[in-house]
Amino acid sequence: MSDRIKVLSGQVVRLIFTRLANLNIFPLRSFGSRMDRKDAIYLGKITTRFYIVLLIVSVVILALYTAVRPRIITKVFVKPTFNLYSDLRHDHGDALQCRCSYISWTYDNFVHIKPTFHQICSGPFVLEQWRTNITDKLVSDLSAYPMNDYRRFLSSHLQFLSGLCSQTTKSVNRSLAQFLSSFFVTNELLSPELFQTRIESAVDQNRFKASVVFNRALSLLQITNHGNDVISAYGSNFQLIDPWWLNNSYSSAITRAITYDNNCSCALNMSCTTQAGFVTTSLPSFVPIQGLKMGCTPNEAFLASTLECFYNSTCLGLILQYTM
Repeated sequence: MSDRIKVLSGQVVRLIFTRLANLNIFPLRSFGSRMDRKDAIYLGKITTRFYIVLLIVSVVILALYTAVRPRIITKVFVKPTFNLYSDLRHDHGDALQCRCSYISWTYDNFVHIKPTFHQICSGPFVLEQWRTNITDKLVSDLSAYPMNDYRRFLSSHLQFLSGLCSQTTKSVNRSLAQFLSSFFVTNELLSPELFQTRIESAVDQNRFKASVVFNRALSLLQITNHGNDVISAYGSNFQLIDPWWLNNSYSSAITRAITYDNNCSCALNMSCTTQAGFVTTSLPSFVPIQGLKMGCTPNEAFLASTLECFYNSTCLGLILQYTM
């Protein structure tokens, strides 16, 4: 019985081998009608064997890849603690996804901003009492002073400085209030580094926006004054001329633009300035004031000035000497 099984098994093996050796899955028409029949059959067998080898190799590679490929297991943690989140972030990095229960919060929940203004805005120079004290001894009719005498402009400069500080503070605080009440939006818990980066970027954008808004308002004021040729009450940009030679038959006033350094005319440019100083009856006849300018309008002249005189005791003493 066992011999018969061996013989039968051998026949089956030979049959399978013969079948495989003669296996041809490519019909004769695959090689064209001009090829010899025997050559076509031989080439078909060779191609079939090559195809089977490639198929087996592909299946083996796919099986090995499937076996060694790491399995992705998704675990869900409901309301994890921050410590657990930190550990998971450390272990899994960007593969960790943590959806938020709320996608938006106002910035005032996690941002505190304390603006710092120029120190002069918190000093005595912006106080009404200081301005009153330093200008109290001046002649009320400022036209009594020469055009190039800083006593004409001192009070207006101090008023402008005070107003500039006041409006800057209001503008910045208003911008901060709007920013802190706006929303920080994200649908996923951010890493501390990314969260810090986004917060700093938002703060920088708000700081830039606040500066742009204030500068636009100031620029609008300057453009309006210049575009309408507003005559300064200090007579510093235009002078009214009485046309006496017309025997009072001229119904309109005539104006003449004031010119400053480098033949800069207030009719063409409201930013014309010259060195500020005090006119004296003794020598020297003109005492310059460090860093300060006079010009077409008090605000334009002050914007072109520096604040160094307010931090120099000698310069402050000079102002007090000619005003007190």
